[in-house]
Amino acid sequence: MVAYCAFGAGIEGIVVENSTGKLIARARVILEGTGSTSGNATAFSSSSGQFAFRSLSAGTYLLRAERAGFAVTRYGQRRWNAPGTPIVLDAETQHIVQLRLHKLGAVTGEIGDENQLGLPGVTVHAYRAASKLTLAGSGITDDRGIYRISNLEPGKYLIRSTARLLEDQQGLLPTFFGQTASAVEAHPVIVQLEQDTIGVNIQPLPGRLASLRGTVASPVPVSIFLYGDTGVLRTQVPPGGEFHFEHLAPGPYSLLAQAGDRSAPLSSFQKIWIGGESQRVTVEMAPSPRLILRCENRNGNPLQHKAVSVFLRRRDLRDPTPDRAVCGDVLPLTPGTWEVAASAPPDIYVSGVRGARISPFAHEFDMVSGRNTEVVILFSSDPGSLRGTVSTRDGAPAIGAPVYFNPVDSDLRSRLGGLRTTRTDASGKFWLNGFPPGRYEVLSTFAPVDSESEDWKPGRGKLVTLGEGGDVTAEIVLEDLE
Repeated sequence: MVAYCAFGAGIEGIVVENSTGKLIARARVILEGTGSTSGNATAFSSSSGQFAFRSLSAGTYLLRAERAGFAVTRYGQRRWNAPGTPIVLDAETQHIVQLRLHKLGAVTGEIGDENQLGLPGVTVHAYRAASKLTLAGSGITDDRGIYRISNLEPGKYLIRSTARLLEDQQGLLPTFFGQTASAVEAHPVIVQLEQDTIGVNIQPLPGRLASLRGTVASPVPVSIFLYGDTGVLRTQVPPGGEFHFEHLAPGPYSLLAQAGDRSAPLSSFQKIWIGGESQRVTVEMAPSPRLILRCENRNGNPLQHKAVSVFLRRRDLRDPTPDRAVCGDVLPLTPGTWEVAASAPPDIYVSGVRGARISPFAHEFDMVSGRNTEVVILFSSDPGSLRGTVSTRDGAPAIGAPVYFNPVDSDLRSRLGGLRTTRTDASGKFWLNGFPPGRYEVLSTFAPVDSESEDWKPGRGKLVTLGEGGDVTAEIVLEDLE
């Protein structure tokens, strides 16, 4: 909780829609203390758009507001995705603010047939324009063939219609805007706040759709999941039953089967290429492979530290939700490629991982049916730390400035999990601790910084090298990267 005191400082204000100035009720307003003013408090704007935080202690605070359909607004931010600037309160300060919320963007267009007549009931997906397709939103065409995909953050997107079988049994392939089946050749669409990007029309390409049928030999019911680049299909198969998926577009798929309970789980995993012909597969269920998860200190002894958290996630199926594990666990996992990452308290750090290979922000390993896998996470004491001061260009302390700490080397990045961040206190000072020895870049800016370390261009920040148990000091000038 944010600290309160009788007759203290206060922050109050109003929340309005940016484009119209209309009052916004029921916006969630979050007040977060920084530095010694730790904790946070939440309020909801009233029917008249007003909110207030009373009897606050002197200190530095961050303020933001959010509501469904709007981009998160942070007080003092320079752009929609930039960090906010702090509010500095003295003991009796009464601060009044206005938070203007921007509606998220949308894409709209028509899905038409060979005669430019609208096709109703076609699902259309919006993907972030990146090396991997990441679903950001979906819409369905109405009786006129018109669709609208809303609640999109600003940026570049690829828009694609899904497969469809027409009344005359003609197949329509998933087609990107730009009249292509290839994401590489698709035309990206720019989305901006408070705007509809219009005229994103697609005439789906004709092609042959296929089906996948299969048989499962199992004494218990089996859950079947078919993963493609447009999402996942699922079905339930009774003991000794069959399954089928219809109207599939050509391309790569992953088939995952799960059955049994936690004490005796069964599973199967296989990759399938589906062309223009229907296919039949046989699913062989087997006892799920088990992961033996160990944590050791530098002497090879089991680590006895209750504050260590380990996270596991399927990598090949793009599962966004990690599972939490504990050192010493023996866990049944489904076959396939998994990621492992560890979160350590400040007095120790991850010094290495055995039984897994480096991936961008974690380590990855393969689980194979009928074979157990052992992964050992190694920890060392005496981590390094970085402390320093951030100043503005005219030499004044940069109060509440974001400080980003990025590992330079890929192995270090995978052990640390990517970019770390903190903020300066009321004197412009910062302290980051609990880091493995190695090379890092440190940067302070109120401009947007992508949290994905792989997008960090070398040379953006000041290079520092941390040693075992070392305490490095750095003087940083606040940068304006806009």
